[in-house]
Parts: sequence; C-alpha cells; structure tokens
Amino acid sequence: MVHAAAWLTSLATLVGALMDKTVIQELEIGKYMDEPEIIRLLSGAPVCGNVQIWAYEPVYLPSAEYIAEVRNASDPGLDRFYWDLQHTEKDHEVEHMTIFPIGKHISSLALDLYYNLPKPTMLEAGNIEYHSELKSLPHKVKTTPWLWSRIQRCQLDRMSDGGDELQKSWGCYFKLLKNRERPSASPLAKRIAGLINSFVAAGKHRFKLEEGVRPTEHEARQFYASQYVSAQAHRYLFTLNEETQRQVEKVQRLVNWPEPEEKAVVASVHIRRGDLAGFNCSHHQSKRLCTYTHVQVERVRLMRLLYGVTHVYVMTEELREVELARKLAPEFHWISLVEVYQAPIKQPLASRQKNGVEWNVEMYLHMKSEEKNFDGKIIEDHVYGYLADMKLAARADVHVLEDSCTSMSMLAISHGNKGYMPPHVPSNNHNLLWKPYWCSMKDSFNSEKYKKF
Repeated sequence: MVHAAAWLTSLATLVGALMDKTVIQELEIGKYMDEPEIIRLLSGAPVCGNVQIWAYEPVYLPSAEYIAEVRNASDPGLDRFYWDLQHTEKDHEVEHMTIFPIGKHISSLALDLYYNLPKPTMLEAGNIEYHSELKSLPHKVKTTPWLWSRIQRCQLDRMSDGGDELQKSWGCYFKLLKNRERPSASPLAKRIAGLINSFVAAGKHRFKLEEGVRPTEHEARQFYASQYVSAQAHRYLFTLNEETQRQVEKVQRLVNWPEPEEKAVVASVHIRRGDLAGFNCSHHQSKRLCTYTHVQVERVRLMRLLYGVTHVYVMTEELREVELARKLAPEFHWISLVEVYQAPIKQPLASRQKNGVEWNVEMYLHMKSEEKNFDGKIIEDHVYGYLADMKLAARADVHVLEDSCTSMSMLAISHGNKGYMPPHVPSNNHNLLWKPYWCSMKDSFNSEKYKKF
C-alpha cells in the first residue's frame, strides 16, 4: 500500500497539472453559468475544464469555480421523463428482486431502469434467485419473502408460506414505479427531457469507457451524459414511501448537520466495516481490500485544499473509526450517524469463525430471520439507519468513496439530486456504469442481454 502522505503528494501534483491545463476553458464557462451541466454536456458548451482528462484520471476534482456555477444552475432532473416512460404502452422489460438489498439492490435496479431505456421497466417480486454465495450457509435459506420486508408491518407473516408481494416487498420502503403522481414539468425540465429523449433514442446512454484508453472529447461528454441519465434513474428509484420517509427523517434529525448560515462545506467519507472488516482493518475478509482510516483522512484533507471542506460526515458501521478520524484530523468538524443511532448487526467475521465461512450482512440476516420467534426489529432498525446514512452522505458537497456498492449507490443518488457530478475520490469513472451489475449478483454484465450494448 502506498503511504498516505506519498499518495496525497502525487495526487496533489496530478490535480495541479490538470488545473493548469483547464484554466483557459474555465474562463469560458462563465458564459453558460445559467445552464445545467447536462445541457452543457450535450450542447458542446464548456464543462469542468478538460473533460477528456477528468474522464481518464483516477480522480474527479474539477475547479471549485466550476462546481459553484453548476450548483447554482437549476436542474429539475428527469422525474417527469421517467414517470412518462413508465406510464407508456410500450413493451416493457421485466426485472426481479435480488436477495441482496442496498447498495447492491439500488444499484442493480437503477441500472436496469437505465439500461432498458427507451423501454419502460416492470419490477416483479416472488422470483428471487438462490445465489451460489448462500451455499456456504449451514442450510438452504428461503429467499422469499424479500429479506428486508421480513418486518412486522410488511411480510414477516409470510415467512411460513414463503410468499412475496411487490407492494409489501419493494413497496415496504419505496414508492413503486407505477404508484406515483405525475410530476410537474417546468420549461427547463421539458427542454432537458427533449435532449435526453434524443440521446436515449440513439442508444448513446449505454456508452462505456474502455479501460486504459483515453477518450475523445465527444466520448467523454457522452460518458458523463450517460452517468447523468443513470444517476437520475437512481434518484427516481430511491424515493421512499410516506412511512419510511417519516421513520428515516426521525433518524436523520439525530445528526447535528450544519445549518445553512454556517456556510459549511461538507465532505462525506465512507469507511466500510461491519461485514467487511474490524476496527481500522484489524481483520477483514480474505477476498476484499480494506481501506485504512488514515488513508481516507488524507483524502479529506485534499478536498479541503481544493474546496475548503470544513465538516466531514462519516458513513460507517464502526463508532471507533469516527473517534480515530477526529483524533487524526481535529481541524475538521466530524459528524456521523453511528454516534447517535445504534442499530448495528454484529455478524461474525471470518477470523472469528472456526469453519472460515465469510458471511456478509445479507447472508447473516437470512439465517437470523428464520430463527424461532424472530420479530423483524433487527432488520427494521438497520434499514432505517442505512437509508438515513445514505441520504445524509448524499447531501455532502464532495465525497471520499470506498470500492463498495454502497459508495456507488450513494454517489449516483448525490449526482441525481444535485444535477451535476459532484467531486469525488477515488474516481468512479470506469465503475459507475458496470459495477452495479456485479453488485446485483446477477452476472448481468456478462449476459447476452447486455453484450450488444
């Protein structure tokens, strides 16, 4: 592993070089300050300096001036676009629930919604494949009802018959695609939808960068426009129903988020532990990498140099990581959900198991939910905390990520809500459009359905 200080120095040098190359273009951006990023991308107007370079490099850190402009440019998003699509009479593509919830599930379903364009997507329950990863469990667990719906207000009572109803599975927490009122559409929303309709009709939204190949400017614009359409699919799908929204807001209010008058610049940093690793990578799954806390702290410091970060929201399952980060970098205001809301799932890690089986949280919950007298509370409390954590992290101005499905889902939701690609490190350039299919455990990236794209 590269030492954090050396990593920071080399990355700062790279960013400085990129900034020098883009300064001329940045002077032109002011002419388009009222235009959302997606219109700039599709119209050929200047965007984030040298877009070819940012699409190729391992970071996405455009100038603070550019981010300020696109932040202030109104972007109503694609809610009306997706609603109209879902309510057409076109032939639809059917997608099913997966055994692994967010981040894998949100990533998978949102990318299905996106890749199926211009066809609408129909989500169905009751057909959840038994994934090979579950073979390591002592017995074959039921995959229906959907794991997260095994709570009192949804489908806990269906554990005996193994039924699964969409309204009470995905609909347990989220608004179903068909059960929504038609969003209003401003003239700007209609203008964006018109551009996206043409973009999608031509199949341009499925463009992917080739690993190790520097894209042309046209390809880079197409790539970032594709990410925008994908991010809007994530946002549209990630719409909580009324009861879930009420519960999640209650959890979010526990966090002392800075008030607008503080003029804070917030970075979110993901430090994945829980089913992956112990405190500060003291032990971790054998097939997964673990990011040390001091490495993430140095990445936050880089964000401070570029964007003036003052507050850091830590997305983690391990309270001690927040305490360690605060000790390593007392110059920041550190905030987190884990300090005020405790709903951890303490499944055993591989180093603690005699048989060496590495359980992730979903596998562990499948087993727990089939125990006698299971009441669903461990799942319900965990899900509300998870969704609140995702929403809070997505509110941040800039992001420090993990190589994780949750990080990718959060970044996409942040992008969808903001209407522009937020600064982030490490870059998700080559992952956002393909890794969610790996996350879904459906092997769709290599399937015949997607090879043609």
